[in-house]
Amino acid sequence: MIAQMFMIVVPSIMLMVVSILAYGPIWGSMIILVSVFSASSVGYALGTYLGQNRVEQIIGRKTQKKVSAFLNDYGFWAIIVTRLNPFLSNDAISFVGGILKMGYWKFIGATLIGITPLIVFIAILKKSTQSLTTGLLWGSLASLLLFLLYVGYDKKRKRKH
Repeated sequence: MIAQMFMIVVPSIMLMVVSILAYGPIWGSMIILVSVFSASSVGYALGTYLGQNRVEQIIGRKTQKKVSAFLNDYGFWAIIVTRLNPFLSNDAISFVGGILKMGYWKFIGATLIGITPLIVFIAILKKSTQSLTTGLLWGSLASLLLFLLYVGYDKKRKRKH
C-alpha cells in the first residue's frame, strides 16, 4: 500500500480485493487495515514534512488544491467519505491531511472509520467479481449521495448565518 501511493496505475481497491482473495476475509481484512493505517500515516508524514510545493509535484497542483479545499471545509467527514468510496483518491487525502496539519489522531481515526466498512463490504462480496463490482459501484454512489446531501445542507446552513 505504501508503494502503491506512488504508482498511479495500481488502484488501492485492487490491492484490497487481492488481499482478501489471497488471505481470506479475516486475515485479508486485517492486512488491509494495517496497510491502510501504515500508508495513510506515511502519506500524512510526507505531507507534513515535504510541504505543499513538493506534494504538488507528486499529486499535481490541481488535485492538491481541490483536496485542500475539500478538507478545509469538511475535515473529519471528508476523510471518512474519501476512505469509504473506492473511486476517490485515498493517497491525495493523506498527503494533503499532512500539509494542512490536520491533527494526526483525528486524521487516522477518520481513516480507520471510513475504510472499515469498505473492507467489510469487500470481504462479504469477495466470491463474485460481478457482485463485488456492482456492490462497490452502488456503495460508492450511496456514500457520495449522502455526502453531497450533507454538503448541500451545510452550505444552506452557512448562508443563513
